[in-house]
Amino acid sequence: MSGGAALPVSQMELHKVNEVQFEIFKERQIKSYAVCLVEHAKSYERGRPVRGGINDLRMGTTDFEFACETCHRKHPECPGHFGYIELAEPVFNIGVFDLVLQVLKCVCKTCGALLLNTREQDVHKKLQHMTGLNRLRQVAKMAEAKCRVSTSTEDDMGIDGFDSAPFNGGSGMGPGATRGCGASQPRVSRFYGIYPTLVIKAVHEEQDAEWHADKVRQVLDRVSDDDARLMGFDPQRCHPRDLVLTVLPVPPPQVRPAISFGGLRSDDELTHQIMSIVKRNNQLRRDKESDVQAAIDRSRALLQEHVATYFNNASTYYKPTKVNDTKKLKSLTERLKGKYGRLRGNLMGKRVDFSARTVITGDPNIDVDEVGVPFSVAMTLTFPERVNTVNKKRLTEFARRTVYPSANYIHHPNGTITKLALLRDRSKVTLNIGDVVERHVINGDVVLFNRQPTLHRMSMMGHRVRVLNYNTFRLNLSCTTPYNADFDGDEMNLHVPQSLLTKAELIEMMMVPKNFVSPNKSAPCMGIVQDSLLGSYRLTDKDTFLDKYFVQSVALWLDLWQLPIPAILKPRPLWTGKQVFSLILPEVNHPATPQDRPPFPHNDSVVMIRRGQLLCGPITKSIVGAAPGSLIHVIFNEHGSDEVARFINGVQRVTTFFLLNFGFSVGVQDTVADSDTLRQMNDVLVKTRRNVEKIGAAANNRTLNRKAGMTLLQSFEADVNSALNKCREEAAKKALSNVRRTNSFKVMIEAGSKGTDLNICQIAVFVGQQNVAGSRIPFGFRRRTLPHFMLDDYGETSRGMANRGYVEGLKPHEFFFHTMAGREGLIDTAVKTSDTGYLQRKLIKALEDVHAAYDGTVRNANDELIQFMYGEDGLDGARIEGGQLFPLPFRDDKEMEDTYKYEYDVDGTFSGKVGGNYMDPHVRKMLRADPQNVRKLQEEYEQLTADREWSRKMLDLEDRDKLKLNLPVNPGRLIQNARSTMGKRSQVSNLSPITIIDHVRKLQEDLMKLFPSYHRGGDGYIRNTLSRERIESALTLFNVHLRQLLASKRVLKEYKLNDRAFEYLLKEIRTKYHQSLTTPGENIGAIAAQSCGEPATQMTLNTFHNAGISSKNVTLGVPRLLELLNVSRNQKHASMTVSLFPPYDEKRNAQKAQHLIEYCTLESITRRIQFIYDPDPRHTVVEADRDILELEWNVMDESDAELRIQEVVAGSPWVVRLELDVDMVTDKALDMKDVKQAILRVDESYIIETGMANNVRQRTIRMRSRYNEGADSIPQLKREIPALLARVHLRGIPGVRRALLKDTTEFTVDQATGKMSGNKIWAIDTDGTALRRAFIGVVGEDGKNIINAVKTSSNKVPEVCSLLGIEAARSKMLTELREAYLAYGLNINYRHYTILVDTICQHGYLMAVSRSGINRSDTSGPLMRCSFEETVKVLMAAASFGECDPVRGVSANLVLGNQARVGTGLFDLVLNMAALQQAVPQAEAVAPGKDVNVYHSLGSTLQQNIQSSIAYRPRDHDATPFVNNASLFLRQGFGGGSSSAPVTASAPYNPSTTYHGGRLEASAVHRSQAYSTSPALEYGGREASASQMYSVMSSASAFNPVSTRMSSVAHSYSEYSEASSYHLQHSVAPTSMQASLPRTDNSMTMQGIGSVSVPYTPHAMSSAAPPSQVYASTEVGRSHSEDSRSQSALYVPTLSPTHAGYAIRGDEPSTHRSDSNVMWREAGGGREQDEEDDLSTNYMPTAKTPQQVAPPTAAEFGDEEEEEQ
Repeated sequence: MSGGAALPVSQMELHKVNEVQFEIFKERQIKSYAVCLVEHAKSYERGRPVRGGINDLRMGTTDFEFACETCHRKHPECPGHFGYIELAEPVFNIGVFDLVLQVLKCVCKTCGALLLNTREQDVHKKLQHMTGLNRLRQVAKMAEAKCRVSTSTEDDMGIDGFDSAPFNGGSGMGPGATRGCGASQPRVSRFYGIYPTLVIKAVHEEQDAEWHADKVRQVLDRVSDDDARLMGFDPQRCHPRDLVLTVLPVPPPQVRPAISFGGLRSDDELTHQIMSIVKRNNQLRRDKESDVQAAIDRSRALLQEHVATYFNNASTYYKPTKVNDTKKLKSLTERLKGKYGRLRGNLMGKRVDFSARTVITGDPNIDVDEVGVPFSVAMTLTFPERVNTVNKKRLTEFARRTVYPSANYIHHPNGTITKLALLRDRSKVTLNIGDVVERHVINGDVVLFNRQPTLHRMSMMGHRVRVLNYNTFRLNLSCTTPYNADFDGDEMNLHVPQSLLTKAELIEMMMVPKNFVSPNKSAPCMGIVQDSLLGSYRLTDKDTFLDKYFVQSVALWLDLWQLPIPAILKPRPLWTGKQVFSLILPEVNHPATPQDRPPFPHNDSVVMIRRGQLLCGPITKSIVGAAPGSLIHVIFNEHGSDEVARFINGVQRVTTFFLLNFGFSVGVQDTVADSDTLRQMNDVLVKTRRNVEKIGAAANNRTLNRKAGMTLLQSFEADVNSALNKCREEAAKKALSNVRRTNSFKVMIEAGSKGTDLNICQIAVFVGQQNVAGSRIPFGFRRRTLPHFMLDDYGETSRGMANRGYVEGLKPHEFFFHTMAGREGLIDTAVKTSDTGYLQRKLIKALEDVHAAYDGTVRNANDELIQFMYGEDGLDGARIEGGQLFPLPFRDDKEMEDTYKYEYDVDGTFSGKVGGNYMDPHVRKMLRADPQNVRKLQEEYEQLTADREWSRKMLDLEDRDKLKLNLPVNPGRLIQNARSTMGKRSQVSNLSPITIIDHVRKLQEDLMKLFPSYHRGGDGYIRNTLSRERIESALTLFNVHLRQLLASKRVLKEYKLNDRAFEYLLKEIRTKYHQSLTTPGENIGAIAAQSCGEPATQMTLNTFHNAGISSKNVTLGVPRLLELLNVSRNQKHASMTVSLFPPYDEKRNAQKAQHLIEYCTLESITRRIQFIYDPDPRHTVVEADRDILELEWNVMDESDAELRIQEVVAGSPWVVRLELDVDMVTDKALDMKDVKQAILRVDESYIIETGMANNVRQRTIRMRSRYNEGADSIPQLKREIPALLARVHLRGIPGVRRALLKDTTEFTVDQATGKMSGNKIWAIDTDGTALRRAFIGVVGEDGKNIINAVKTSSNKVPEVCSLLGIEAARSKMLTELREAYLAYGLNINYRHYTILVDTICQHGYLMAVSRSGINRSDTSGPLMRCSFEETVKVLMAAASFGECDPVRGVSANLVLGNQARVGTGLFDLVLNMAALQQAVPQAEAVAPGKDVNVYHSLGSTLQQNIQSSIAYRPRDHDATPFVNNASLFLRQGFGGGSSSAPVTASAPYNPSTTYHGGRLEASAVHRSQAYSTSPALEYGGREASASQMYSVMSSASAFNPVSTRMSSVAHSYSEYSEASSYHLQHSVAPTSMQASLPRTDNSMTMQGIGSVSVPYTPHAMSSAAPPSQVYASTEVGRSHSEDSRSQSALYVPTLSPTHAGYAIRGDEPSTHRSDSNVMWREAGGGREQDEEDDLSTNYMPTAKTPQQVAPPTAAEFGDEEEEEQ
């Protein structure tokens, strides 16, 4: 929150931190920064800190009685100073110990030279793109390859997670080495002794040596600077020797303050640890003097341990040091890392002032954008207002009052503060100009309201204050949905802005009306709920009639003074509820049909609204709820957010009043079903019970159809569970249809306010089947669910079926099962909260820097390109409207000709009947007059045909009624609006087809000009091919939809639009599309992360088997999301979708392909293995095999039989008998000869005796070894045979455990008729994946490949990436993410997926959204990485390798207190100091007899009516901005820097005001004048929209304007700074600039774009043409307005001297008018003109100047509206 003027702040000059350089604190630096040497373990002696002790006063003090001996200040002014400990012997720094190991593996242990030949090109080639730790690891890897003798070493895992790359040491240098001493190299690793310690083990010629820190430092000291650079170090900032500590810095006492309480003193834990270090250090020094090695080793180890635990007390190297028996030492690492560490707890997030928190309760009578605030809160929280001449009287009244509303404090310019509560007599308080009054929060103030967890941006919105009694925050019920709030004890937070900038951003971007539509689903997130929804349904019921008294009361709630004519006049006037509801509706058209209702108007089931009149149908949740395409959505898109707020407020007030008068309640009678309903429900239960019995009987008889990949038991469970669930659904529908229409439950269900048909069924009839993990209740006891049932009872009652309802009461076992099912949901909710919260935090961290740039691209903080166009179309997700039918791909040739093609003769000319019944005769005559017209119409039809083919190829086609587009404009509704509002009811249109074609083509060209680009010329054409292609690609789908809707024949024949309606339609399409473009600076990365993270809370964590649907095991919900985002290479359920070539895509042949693809081994089909002593091959001892053997011996030749006998006699007498599963052999169509060959391919040492016949029921294989092993045969066979069976591959793709058939639809086109039809084809889903092997193919029976590799895919994204590349992986990741959400019915806008996926794939590899991906990326700075996870590890690595953080990202700027370079911080605005030199003293501005200074008259009124003057976010474009003579400089960084020369954009100062009751107030300029994101200025090859700049408020002191960053809000911010002695109203949208305008003394020049001047016209001026059509030109005399626009004469009073400061003053030249199409009105006897007048001459309005007349009327002062003629 921005700091207010009332906050105590330092007067020191502030400087922005532009970069942060990390480096290791070296010995020399530590000693130079330190103020003392710490050498004594004592802290105090005789009550005073010991000199040279751990609390030496030279380091500062936290005691109030002592002063610091360095800076001579007392606590708390003393900041603290470091000391140091001179270590008796070097020690390892535990944070970088693993880096020391890595360096030792890269260098010679004798001379310190690098074990690489640095002259080799390959070395530098591999290292050229690597930095830091990655570079060091690569050097170690290459050094390993150079070693002459290669042996394995331990795989060292470094401390804090640094992975030490393996290094194989050897004796001597590699054969290619040319440098170094040639000494043999010992193998180094961490020493693992009995006790944990930090010692390096050096293995050299079978002798081990322990290298302590002093020995290691000697080796590292010999490393040259060049070698250090090659390893990734910066020797100037960190040489490898600096990784070993020789001096230990001691933090000042301010870092480790002592706690004093009750006369006792307790030192901090760090102080105790430093004391231990000093003690051990002194002991080691004494032991070295005594020269006792054992004592030295012990003291060295203890010193190393204390230093290590001082840095990190949670490492695996040492046991944690404890302060006492239970409490562990909180080391430096623990104080930095974690949620409550310094980074996340104090830098990334901070505690705030001016906030309140209490319980929330509902209030339907406050506005939707209001919040009820208790008096106690309003009197405690304050808003700082600076005193000036305008508000001095009002603020003085506040200061003098002793009751609410009053003030609490006065801050004077000299720094003193007056606490008003301490004054005895407040009536004498006086205020001076420049004082700051902290007044109470009053009605109308803007505050920020928040509920945690803040999962998306709608969890924190701006509200207007309504001060109320009692002690809770009051919240409108419609706002509970985005906050996910209810009134069962929830608490919310309120924050009061403390500056005008904060207030402006709240009003423009965060107010509730601005957030009605969520960018997540492109649908409303707020709507009518509960009571109001129920009241709306009952009010609009067809039987609701209201008398005059009630309707008049409703009119009072709505501030209406005119009632409609009653529907019934006699015997007494009665109004229908629909008429009353229509009073609330704005003028909209909205046809919609509630779901599950027959669309027949006679039963009032179809909702139809025409021009704001509800004609039929009841209002339900689908109409006024938070649903896409609802009335809320339509009003938002048609009339804006304020109209939605008015509509919701009106509905709530009227429906609440209606329910208070008519009442609504639920009684016991509503819960009891009648006898007829109970009889029907009993019939359903009996039918289901019989069905279950049939399924059980079929399973017992083994005649049940087994589902693919399922066992018999699994198939039985699937069928039974499916039958029981269908029973519940059928009963619920019948229960709802049978209850009476007035049943209160049914009314609530029909309205959508509460409940479903299932609830009625469970209350009145029966609860139904209870499932756990998607299946019936499993056996919990031995072979039964509960002791009350028989063993092996698989019936419906014993497995979870509840046959009673809640009214009747459940039986004990039913209640038990019911609690089991309910408990699952509770556990799931508790478990998933932490998982989804962590998931969202990772998403936010990965995407926080991604924003929309000014050139239309999407970039991160380093200006790296993420997308060429946001979401591939450049549109704001909140402006997208879905559900638009797109029938073009499904039209056949005949339908295309009937809809789009005109009637031609054979020779290609128009036939006589062309346009006969839908075209004006005069138009027909003109059409036939030009032969070229035929060609133009033919080209239109050819284009539409090409569009049809493109859409068939590019779009996912399912069904004609299901193919719906998400587009920024709904042309269908706009056509309906044009017909109903502007179209004349005539049979023929007066439009020409050629005119329609040209205008539509012109519209599409205009849409291209709306997109921002740095490569646009003065004519609007984009020179750069890439920029042009990305914009054309963004518009392709919309243009196709537009062409098929606005085809000339449809406009004439179907819509029958006249020229006026058609022009209105095109203008509305252009305007709506422009408003839908995303705003530059929008933090779309955070929006994408929120949009993907918040819905994850609605997922279930369970992974369950899709019983009854498919046997394919799938991972769903959060686990699947984690697999995708973590880029897991070991997916739990990886699978492929295998596409088949014809004819294998038919079901019968697909079953054959299934067996060919599914991996099958001999082990998988073997049912039993027997080892039998059977030495005689002719007379077997196995009776079952005698017939088969006899048959085989009989058909064998004598010679073959003799050979077989010899083999058997020589071989083993033991026979291995394999019994195969007959069903599996049959299913897989295995041939026994193929099985034999497969066995022999694996092992030829076996004789296959028998079992090769395929025509017998018994499938056995008898095999014996060719070698007689004697007594050892049996043990050996038992070991070998199972392994052999597993190795015998019969068929299929290894890795594919199961193959399952699935049917898909493939659309084909009949070339003769052009008709598209869907054909069912079969594909294969696999359990397990082997994509590479699938691409190789599988040979079918015909010897050809059966797998279509082009359409075969895997759900394992890393596998796709390794085989097909990053683009294929991106596409697959996108598909898998969408399917993961769609499995739960969560339809997230496509653009959010693309942002997430493109960030993951940005660098050409898959970056995991976790610490292994985010913190391993070289593009993010150390501050961002350490604020995520692994805080100390990241900081240690950054310091070790001398990293520099450029402070560009959100987190880095947040840590350092800078404004992030996103959103309103993406650009800078600076006052033009030169223009201020022309200012006029303000003291003369209000002098008697002088001109009225309009701007200064607005102050007090605007403070109370701020909503009327500030009405929209940057994207809403609600007002035309103006600027006075004081120019503004736009400094916007392109490519990370700032422009070399600032641009000055100027235009006349022109506030639009009206008079209300003698007060002068600001009013918004008409919406059609505002186009805020259009490019208007171009300089240096780059362009920046001047209308994207914001108004500047001046600072506290006169003559000292402060440059400040402001929001890119494209309107004139009318609320001025009451703090200043001069007032400037700035905005930079250029007006219609004419190069031919006369240059005056106070005209202003557009710098950098040529000599283009705009006169300053204080009395009258031309209204601004839309900046989107204004282009800079250096050619004098050339018009800068692209087309002729209508303009209005605006009255602007002269700005003259006022009191005490400066105002802008100008001369009074006449207004030069050049445009011809004008619609204007004059008040007071003026004229109204709609025709075309020639106003090219100088024109002065007839209204008199303010010196001669009274204050102007609204019409005189600019309340005119523009309209194109």
